[in-house]
Amino acid sequence: MRRIAKGLVLIALITISVFFGITYYETYVNVPKKETNKNTNVSDTILLENGNNKDKENSDLTNNNFNSFPKNCYEREDFYVNNLGGSQNEYLLDYFNIGSWIYVILQTDSQDGDFNTKYQQLAIAKFDDMGNLLATQVLNTQQGEIYLHSTLNENGILVLTSSPTAKLYSISLDLSYKTTSCDFSLENGFVYNNFYDTFICGEINNRLGIYKLVDNKFELSFGKQINNDFIPIELFSINNKYHLFYNDGHCGYVLTFDNFGFKTSVQLTVEPFAQVSPFENGFAISTLLNYQSKFYLFTPDLNQNAKIDLGKCENLSFAVLDNGFFILLSGEIGHAFFVCKHGDVILQDERSFSLTREVCDIIKVGEKLEIIAKLSHDSFIKYTFDSKTNVIVESKNFYLPSAEKTVAFPLKNQIALFTQTWAKTEIFQKNQGKNEIFLLIFK
Repeated sequence: MRRIAKGLVLIALITISVFFGITYYETYVNVPKKETNKNTNVSDTILLENGNNKDKENSDLTNNNFNSFPKNCYEREDFYVNNLGGSQNEYLLDYFNIGSWIYVILQTDSQDGDFNTKYQQLAIAKFDDMGNLLATQVLNTQQGEIYLHSTLNENGILVLTSSPTAKLYSISLDLSYKTTSCDFSLENGFVYNNFYDTFICGEINNRLGIYKLVDNKFELSFGKQINNDFIPIELFSINNKYHLFYNDGHCGYVLTFDNFGFKTSVQLTVEPFAQVSPFENGFAISTLLNYQSKFYLFTPDLNQNAKIDLGKCENLSFAVLDNGFFILLSGEIGHAFFVCKHGDVILQDERSFSLTREVCDIIKVGEKLEIIAKLSHDSFIKYTFDSKTNVIVESKNFYLPSAEKTVAFPLKNQIALFTQTWAKTEIFQKNQGKNEIFLLIFK
């Protein structure tokens, strides 16, 4: 009887255990999985890769019409082409060719296609050297925040903005970024980096300030009162001194300083600078005022060595050659000058470039110059010029409907262009919106 009683007790215990086990499983384990909430907050900065935000739960990216990345380029007769934008407006601000990648700084208000903005914001895009669009990033800029300048640093790209409080975005090559907010305001200015020092040079209320990055904070090095029309041109570092070239009113000035503070401010020309380039013997400077152009050479100590009256034009560009300078004037009639390093005119060519209405860029490639110029509203030309023999060895016409702000740069063994247009015909038929940016690589 005792064995029977023990058996009944054991059976009862097993039954109770099974009952509670089944109850626990049905209650806590065998529960249908809840659907993930797709309405999570949207990140202020959006990195689009493979058509989606890295936050896969962002419904704005899954429900709207976004492009997939990489977005491959397409072929046309003379170019490999890719477009950058959405259904609204994109405006080209700057670009950088770093190794095998091309980076574009732009302004956009598209909420589809290649971008997802909240309003008009700054953004950056990354292409490979074949013209394929790899990724885009919208910066967390606020309404009313404006772009001032961008440059390279040791980690990637620096972008300076104003709202009017200055803000600096440090963007890595993978498009991630961090922001440095400054405690001063700017109306105009730019950022400079030589991989040792970082400066912000800017103006507000007719006062120029030079701010240096110290321990992750910008500190005022010195300030200087200026006139009403401050326009920064270039800043160069030579022999442990910094030279800031800028226009103030209708005159060209240079401000020299070092790491210890202000040194001198000198008026160099009675016309505004058009272009400033350093060369082995000092600085080459072109000026343009009331359609009258001039070309100057200055020593490293900023003493004038040469001055040439070039004549009437609408715009001008020059390139530094091994044996001197190539200067191209454009406008109603285009013509070229060849100037030696001492400032003497060696040759003036009034025929070869007579149809040039606007010079987009002059690019030195070995002993040749690749010159991209506009002949009319939609008609362009690429000259290949031998700077050793002073002869055009090749010219190629091409057509870009309603193209604006066309810039050129070397890319591997070819020349590439960025342009923006509202046209949706011919080479720009893949325009997704209103004003769109296009990358074109010559075949």
